[in-house]
Amino acid sequence: MAEWGAMREKFLNPLHPQYEATRKAYSEITEKYDDIMPKVQVAKAAYEQADKEADILISYIEHCDPEDLYNAPIGGLTALSIIAKTDERIREAAEKKLKDRQSKNAKKERPDALQKLIRKIVEKNPKITETQLSEELVKCKGFGVIVDIDAEEISFTINNKGHLKLTPTSGLKHRLSRAKKWLRNSR
Repeated sequence: MAEWGAMREKFLNPLHPQYEATRKAYSEITEKYDDIMPKVQVAKAAYEQADKEADILISYIEHCDPEDLYNAPIGGLTALSIIAKTDERIREAAEKKLKDRQSKNAKKERPDALQKLIRKIVEKNPKITETQLSEELVKCKGFGVIVDIDAEEISFTINNKGHLKLTPTSGLKHRLSRAKKWLRNSR
């Protein structure tokens, strides 16, 4: 607090020996601030504009037919000319956003037909054990998804065309665990 009092004395008391030097330093700082602030505002506006343009470009890329990507008109220009004219920062921002979105989509779970069946069973009985699940799957044999089940593997259809897939029975505990986790997260 004593430091503030001494600084205040230098700044406000015209009789103080450092008054003029302090006022001059303050004036220089104010001038620099006044000079820098418009540049900061311009840079901020340019960044916001670049971000908007990156969003528009990404949206177009995501919804465009790949064959038409470079020749389709966007506001009177072609996508190729927009990409060519777009500043490097905007392209990098667009690529990063697209990469992030693709990465997020790649991490999404894609359950197969057997996992979907296990989810249905777990929804009916959330406390089901691995042994009980195995018994339920045996009951489902021949009625849709499961074609055959034995002690070592399960064969099931992966689509409506009847393509088969084999999976080891030992993986049921992991499938059951994922189904229970999915059920907890979906509530």
